[in-house]
Amino acid sequence: MENLLRDQILTYLDYWLRQPNYAAEIIAAHPDAHQQMTDFLLNGDVELIMATRLFLQQVVLVERDEVAVQFSKGLSDSPIVPALERLILNHPQHMIREQTSITLGKLCLYDRVGTLIECFHRYRETDPLLLDALIFEIAWLQRASDTTEQLACLEAAANSWNYLTRWATVHMIDRMTHREITSPRVSQILDMLAEDDMAVIRNEVQFFLFKIDILSRIYSEGVTKKERRLMRKQINQAEPALTFEKLEMQFCRPLFEDNRCNYHVMDLMRFADHLIEQHRSTTSS
Repeated sequence: MENLLRDQILTYLDYWLRQPNYAAEIIAAHPDAHQQMTDFLLNGDVELIMATRLFLQQVVLVERDEVAVQFSKGLSDSPIVPALERLILNHPQHMIREQTSITLGKLCLYDRVGTLIECFHRYRETDPLLLDALIFEIAWLQRASDTTEQLACLEAAANSWNYLTRWATVHMIDRMTHREITSPRVSQILDMLAEDDMAVIRNEVQFFLFKIDILSRIYSEGVTKKERRLMRKQINQAEPALTFEKLEMQFCRPLFEDNRCNYHVMDLMRFADHLIEQHRSTTSS
């Protein structure tokens, strides 16, 4: 039975669009699905971990069959949640930590937001590429309550010794909602980063503030379509040649192409230093 469920989860995406109730059928056929999926998450096989966490997301977010609904209701008390938390906090690979963090958020496990907060502080200096996903899911799980912990994470990142973590903070703020961005504590973080030693950080803060100012006026009463097009053009023209998002895309592309799930922060730092020097040389020549 275990091998059958394993194979069904690994091939799930091949069938679910054609068979709307496929996930419910799988769960109905395996009364011990919670335990089996826990074993899949902890067995160390990257492909199986990724397939299992995606299957869980689909069941909770998409499936409406009563069997799937009951399975979802039982998740919070199942061994699946501690297994996800173990992967988030302790797995050696960046990709697994990132994707299981996203899964924990998408499963709407509101009382487990502390795990994501702990992960943020644990990997703040050594895995800057993880932080954006974490802060997004922390915000998602705390949306209806307060944002104290989310802001505390951003403040800690903005005060990091690692310039990559400070740089990532600007990108994290850029993805926040309007309500979150207008917080006085966020303004204080931006003011501090606007005076950072690294020019790439100062430039991205300056661009972010410029973009927010334009966007606040772009849909104001009386602004014509032509003026809006010009405003958008201003934003595009003002964007720095090198942003944290562009750094991440360039660094991660070969990782994905080579099917690598991990990186070392020093490799990222060397890559970033090279890109910064490259852009500096291009600008000065």
